[in-house]
Amino acid sequence: MGPLKNNRITPAVYARYCNSLCILFTFWNISQLGPKSSSDIDRAVGDFVEAQWTEGEPSYICNNALAALQFFLPLKGKLILSWDLLKTWHKKEPPVRVMPMHPLLLLGMAAFIYKQGYASVAAVMLAGFDCMLRSGEIYRLRVGDIVFLKTKAIL
Repeated sequence: MGPLKNNRITPAVYARYCNSLCILFTFWNISQLGPKSSSDIDRAVGDFVEAQWTEGEPSYICNNALAALQFFLPLKGKLILSWDLLKTWHKKEPPVRVMPMHPLLLLGMAAFIYKQGYASVAAVMLAGFDCMLRSGEIYRLRVGDIVFLKTKAIL
């Protein structure tokens, strides 16, 4: 396992840190916005965070870059502006909502289940997906919970 100082982070985290630092250093090299002195590091990292935000890059690059700088260099507590910008990014960025599966895939599965003779299971699958029901809500669903109208049903 080696010395403890070499086991503070996993190899996967080490690789993420190195990758993010490469992105940071490349940005500084191309943009000429790197720090001019040790007291200028927070401003330079803040410029990087702003640029990543503006370009629509994922925030994890900045998360890893800031964490890596603090891991490899004695900068803990010195990147105040940079962490503040990143915290603001997390507040302002809308969360990504992902459907559990594509609706066409669900329709195909429901059609297959219906053709196998399980119409009620297919109906519950479609209703559960459309209403975003949790498993427990689906299991407790009863016919009396549904109001049938001429062209639609309401849960």
